[in-house]
Amino acid sequence: MSKINIKEERAMIMNTSQDVLVAMLRKKETDWLVQRWIGVIVGGLNVAMGLYSLIRISYLHSAYPQLIGLMLPYVIPLIYFFAGSGAVLLSYSIRNWQGDIKTKLLLKLAKPQWGSVGSEQIDKAQDIAKGREKL
Repeated sequence: MSKINIKEERAMIMNTSQDVLVAMLRKKETDWLVQRWIGVIVGGLNVAMGLYSLIRISYLHSAYPQLIGLMLPYVIPLIYFFAGSGAVLLSYSIRNWQGDIKTKLLLKLAKPQWGSVGSEQIDKAQDIAKGREKL
């Protein structure tokens, strides 16, 4: 019985638009490292602000019941909006903390191809992805 050579690579030939797509996916992955922290911080602050506002309104309601009756229809929707948007942003950032799984898989599949491409082609594809050069 002969062994099958599994390590035999079949070279993918990628054109410029595919190189641009891979460069954009790489940029998206590197940008996510900063964006996830921004999402956690902003989401946490929005949730904290919403909860603090609800607590503050309950305190003001006991001190000034007539004033709160006039403010509630305008303030409560804003509080729920900030708390809700913060909760969505916070949960999205935590759920995708490691990055998008599909993007990581595509980059792993394209990695052997990028290993065989010259650095000038990679630089050109990244410049195209950033919009500095036209196809």
